[in-house]
Amino acid sequence: MIRVLLVDDHALVRTGFRLLLHSHSATQVVGEADSGESACERYLELTPDVVVMDLAMPGMGGLELIEAITTVAAGQRYLDVSLAHRLALQEVDGGEKSGVASLSEREFEVFLRLAAGHTVQRIAEDLKLSTSTVGTHLYNVKQKLGASNQAELTLIAIRHRLIEP
Repeated sequence: MIRVLLVDDHALVRTGFRLLLHSHSATQVVGEADSGESACERYLELTPDVVVMDLAMPGMGGLELIEAITTVAAGQRYLDVSLAHRLALQEVDGGEKSGVASLSEREFEVFLRLAAGHTVQRIAEDLKLSTSTVGTHLYNVKQKLGASNQAELTLIAIRHRLIEP
């Protein structure tokens, strides 16, 4: 019996795959997840033989999930790069939630991409968000960091060694 974990941010797609796989006696759907983050937890909990997933999900996408699962399946620990940066910044700030460490995970992603020179349009496409949502995150980032433009955000990122000059 092949044990399958279904991962997609759309419940209807997961239902379709579940019904399709249920019709084959050689497969058993052992679990479902609606995000890459929850899929990591479910993978560790269920240890499926196969993971059927959407590559383009909000948050942790399919390619990042493949890397995480491959790393964990090999018996190693997986730490997301943006999470590692945030933990390091919090340590530098003495554990206080100020400055860059005060950004939400999504705000931090937008900040890093913008500081690296990406446009709002490209960030929206990469993160599967609307341009207005990216704009809202950008506004919040500028407020929290006291920056008024992209150049100041880039300088902050360089100062925190998040990007190379």
